[in-house]
Amino acid sequence: MKTLNVKRDIIHDVVREHNLESDIVDEALRSNIYTNKTDWTKFLNYLLFGLGIAFSFSGIIFFFAFNWDDLPKFCKMGMVEALIIACISCVLFTKLNLTIKYILLSGAALLVGALFAVFGQIYQTGADAYDFFLAWTVFIALWALVANFPPLWLIFMVLFNTTACLYSKQIAEWDSITLFNTLFLINVCFIIVYELYYRFRKKKNHSQWLLYLLTLIAVVSNIFGMFLVIFEPGYVVSFIWCIFFCIAGVIGGIVYGFISKSIFYIATVSAAAITIISFLMGKAVDDAIGVFFLMSIFIVASITGLVKLILTLNKEWNPIN
Repeated sequence: MKTLNVKRDIIHDVVREHNLESDIVDEALRSNIYTNKTDWTKFLNYLLFGLGIAFSFSGIIFFFAFNWDDLPKFCKMGMVEALIIACISCVLFTKLNLTIKYILLSGAALLVGALFAVFGQIYQTGADAYDFFLAWTVFIALWALVANFPPLWLIFMVLFNTTACLYSKQIAEWDSITLFNTLFLINVCFIIVYELYYRFRKKKNHSQWLLYLLTLIAVVSNIFGMFLVIFEPGYVVSFIWCIFFCIAGVIGGIVYGFISKSIFYIATVSAAAITIISFLMGKAVDDAIGVFFLMSIFIVASITGLVKLILTLNKEWNPIN
């Protein structure tokens, strides 16, 4: 019988109706779902190429650091600019694989930071670290939008978050809770826009790992903010916003997890809620021994319930593994 050319969710739906034989299901999974030798080879090629770009960037940085005093100004600026031009030329004027072009563009985005750093050191511009990362973020924003390459988006978001952190310390002088609220909002807004874009374009094969990583950053930011709210309460406005983001994040994450059938969102948000409730217990109970036993019982019971829920949902949503 001819092999089925279908996706995992379609196979799940058909299997639930018991309309397929086991050998047909296994063949459909091997042909369309499971990773084969060709996929692994392609992945390793891209991985090694990306690592080569990253190590090359690190080598350039160490080269300038070691030979800084011996290099003339023209050489310092010219070498970095030549590398950026070479990367962009390969992207625009060669027939390389599209993924390789995107990796080269990501390397060029890293070199933009090196160029700004070299320029600042040569001419002693006196710019703060905030100005440096802000300029770096702005100048690669268009590349990230045009390429829509997840690793390049990751570079952009790391720079964006770093810019926000440095701005809070050097310019705005925010309190720590406001900073964590800002980081949470930045990453959640990007996740929402990214998801809406792909749903509007009706594309399902976008990189979930990028969204998962940014979700972890947002969740950790809110956990640190709630820790400060509970144990070191500060400004009232920051206090209220942090609690609002916490409640909205927990509810929104769980609801979206069930809608999209994503175990990651449910597990991550639930774990964050368990952590915050543990903080509240630690604050409410003064007896050290009592709070230890109370938190231990709560954490064991809640984690056990969460694991049971995850296993049940995984069996229901992914009956074929």
